[in-house]
Amino acid sequence: MDLPDAKAAIETILDSARGRRLVVFLDYDGTLTPIVRRPELAVLRAEMRAELENLARYCPLAIVSGRDLEDVRGRVGVQGIAYAGSHGFDIEDRDGTRFEAAERGEVLALLRRAASYIRAQVLNVDGVHLELKPYSLAVHYRGVAPDEITQIQHAVERALVMIPGLQMSGGKKVFDLKPAIDWHKGRAVAWLLDRLQENDVVGCEEVFVVYIGDDTTDEDAFRMLGDQGVGILVAGDGAGNDDRTPSAADYRLQDPAAVFVFLQMLVQKLAETQKSAEDPRFFGIS
Repeated sequence: MDLPDAKAAIETILDSARGRRLVVFLDYDGTLTPIVRRPELAVLRAEMRAELENLARYCPLAIVSGRDLEDVRGRVGVQGIAYAGSHGFDIEDRDGTRFEAAERGEVLALLRRAASYIRAQVLNVDGVHLELKPYSLAVHYRGVAPDEITQIQHAVERALVMIPGLQMSGGKKVFDLKPAIDWHKGRAVAWLLDRLQENDVVGCEEVFVVYIGDDTTDEDAFRMLGDQGVGILVAGDGAGNDDRTPSAADYRLQDPAAVFVFLQMLVQKLAETQKSAEDPRFFGIS
């Protein structure tokens, strides 16, 4: 399945947003920064941070990441926006309100047990990296030889059997273990949109969401949008990533560099709209 390029379709996207309040959600790894060998190496470029600050002047903005909340907030470093960490299990709204979708201590105890078991099972595998976070355990295998990946997957699957209360999702060269409850990035987006209404940020206006992400966990957000917005997949061929075909997204962008250009275009359109006396309510800007 081939998805249309979001940059070429920006006028179509913004026509769909006409008369509604624009809200933008962005993933971090693979969307704002390139995918790198180890998570700690994913550093946000100053130019991208500046563009996020520009965008936040015109519309509500949120970062929704698999990273720990404190980690992604520190890496992005933009004030006055919302952050959702651990695939949406840990959220901080724009006003500092915190929401956690599960009991942190109980979840962390399960994840530590899983990490201990998996680590013991893959001691002989080079390149595997376990990243323990408050609400998830990421088992990275980007540096693992292809013929050894099955051993890692089996270790993760056995851990899930031995330690009830966890579930696994896939991603780009990573197995993610999370609490086995009905919560994901799509639910986090819905919670943040409800908060916008409660705080009267959008008042009685309808919202139009632009959600940009590259990973399989972003598919939950794409699916929940419906006619409330558009999903934009960051993927070179437009046909999805890893084992995901097709995607629930509406458009695509090639890579984080293309995301940067798209955000520049979006900021420019919003700035022009704000200055326009012809249609001051376009995108809900007052």
